[in-house]
Amino acid sequence: MKLLALLVAAEAARIHEFDQLNATDISDGSGPKGSKGQVLMLVPGSEFQSMEHPVLSHQLEVKSGEDMVLEIQEVGAGGKANGYEVFLVQKNGQVQVGKIASKPSSTVSSGLKWDFRTTDGKPMVRMLMPWRKPSGQLTAHITSVSKKNAYTYYTFDNKVRNVFTLQGTMRQQPEEVFTVNKGKSFGVNDAPYVQAKGHFKGFSFKFWMAGQDKPVANMQMIDSSTYNVYSGAKQRFRVTINAGVDPVMISMLIGFIDFNNR
Repeated sequence: MKLLALLVAAEAARIHEFDQLNATDISDGSGPKGSKGQVLMLVPGSEFQSMEHPVLSHQLEVKSGEDMVLEIQEVGAGGKANGYEVFLVQKNGQVQVGKIASKPSSTVSSGLKWDFRTTDGKPMVRMLMPWRKPSGQLTAHITSVSKKNAYTYYTFDNKVRNVFTLQGTMRQQPEEVFTVNKGKSFGVNDAPYVQAKGHFKGFSFKFWMAGQDKPVANMQMIDSSTYNVYSGAKQRFRVTINAGVDPVMISMLIGFIDFNNR
């Protein structure tokens, strides 16, 4: 019984220590190289829907009054849609906190899938993207990975850039607009929770939250030098995120924007 009590106490101490870690101190002491970082855990849907400023994981949450910087590196996927590695930028370097990995579709009609995988390789949330609508618009749903009764955390939409002029010709707007809604949305008269506006080639974007008069996140493409004949350029993005904004959601939205610009 004493041994059991000691084991229970040790496990409780370990869990307490894990919970005390914050998003700006996730390395294991060996520095960014070779550090697997802290494993992220998904916020349950019941908690998420009650949060004023929801996040998908408390382990990657911006502290009040601070900013968080992520770098997102596009990577090839061997015949599948490209994926993205997500790094947290710290004072002493960078540490990987996740990877957005594409999955092969089970059927032709099921569209595309990406998993946000934590540093232990396990999927935390999934981005489901049906095929492009006849209007040219793309939609994606961020859901739990459960096969039955999956909970939808966010819905992403892009606004079509093609507009008709008074002369009856069609032209593309120089600016792209993407929207984020909480939960499952079909984009009909829904006021977006977050709106992203930027260059139509995805070079730079500003992210705006409903009710805010200043952007809550800023993204820049910082590298597009690596090129592969099969998968194209491997771009790298840097995004600065304010408190109150979900970093995991923003990283997946950047992947959605980049895919949309193919």
